[in-house]
Amino acid sequence: MKILICDDRKDGCEDALSHLEKVGRADDAETLFGDSLRKALAALFEGTDKFLTGCADSARVKVPEELANFDLVIFDNNLADLDFGGARLTAESVVGYLRSFTGASYIISLNKNPSVDFDLRHLFGDHSSIADLALNTHHLSRPRLWGGKDDDFAPWYWPRLPDAAAKRKKQIAFVRENLDQTVWKALGFPDEAVDYMSRRSKALASRSSMQKTIQEVSFRDVFSANGSLDREATESIDSLARESVPWAVKAVCRITAAEVDRWLRREVLAPQDVLIDLPHLVTRMPSLLGTRACDLAEWNGVIAVAKAPYGLSSAAYRDHVRSTRFQPHFWLSTPCFWWPTLKANSKLRQQLFESKVKWPDAVFCEDVSAFVAVDTPEPIEIEADIEGSWPRRYIAQRADVNYSPRSRIIG
Repeated sequence: MKILICDDRKDGCEDALSHLEKVGRADDAETLFGDSLRKALAALFEGTDKFLTGCADSARVKVPEELANFDLVIFDNNLADLDFGGARLTAESVVGYLRSFTGASYIISLNKNPSVDFDLRHLFGDHSSIADLALNTHHLSRPRLWGGKDDDFAPWYWPRLPDAAAKRKKQIAFVRENLDQTVWKALGFPDEAVDYMSRRSKALASRSSMQKTIQEVSFRDVFSANGSLDREATESIDSLARESVPWAVKAVCRITAAEVDRWLRREVLAPQDVLIDLPHLVTRMPSLLGTRACDLAEWNGVIAVAKAPYGLSSAAYRDHVRSTRFQPHFWLSTPCFWWPTLKANSKLRQQLFESKVKWPDAVFCEDVSAFVAVDTPEPIEIEADIEGSWPRRYIAQRADVNYSPRSRIIG
């Protein structure tokens, strides 16, 4: 896995590199900072602007070597020391260019909100970031991000970064094959899911003037309404892509894959009303564990098991859950299932109410990705700003972690 760390200052790169060293990833990383970064970005902006304005041969975009061919790009958000003679540059302002032209699979914005480690409002990091993931530098040494054993801070939404970069390439290929198909049909949304969608989740193409329902929005429509590029760049790339210019088609697919990925995770999965992941599913239907539902360790086991039936009862998974699995699986970092279909299953409801197993009194803590008994001091109830039936969740509230806004804590 090739990693690029970008910062306007050398010490910022060194700090990030030191955290990668703690998880054995420093040897995979290169750094780009100061004037070298400024020159590379200037060359990228100049070269791409020529293509977008029709002042260069549209057959090929030349990407600065320093920015090309990386799986994961980590960009410090504050680039104040890079003098471009205009408004202060941030990582958020260059993400669109990196996605469109460099082929970077996955992009992380660092330190956009350095005083916040876990967002209690959206339960999904920095909800306003257009990067694939918004972190603070010290998070880079957390094992959860690299597929290691979870430690005392492992937010439920964090992906395994080595997997995320590989999955993004599959997402891009999927978009290319389905560019003019609707997102709803290509991703297999069941008809009944529309009644469970929040207003935010229905706004997949909200920047567009199109009057389309969520079931009618195509992948190409998502690109037209993307939040990574300005309107002029979007229209130029879209026009060239419709003429089958290869680099423009690739740019459309890269941007669209990132937009759909972010929408699925933040607006569809986070409420757990349309798609539901395993720990939240067990919270609602512990009977899926069968006779093992009495053991809290078995509840936590569903988070760690990587293969079907994911710690659930083999019979329950085979008869009721397997058919609701979200596909293609590379769009999400964890196994997810269609909740509307499961909720409507009368046999599952009957099993839930007739079960004789005494379940542990436990809750799933979103900040540590673990079930915790309620009779311990740890679980703290919060109310997130989520449009859906389940805004109240729990956190373990680690002492060395900054949670915000504190007003979301109940009691």
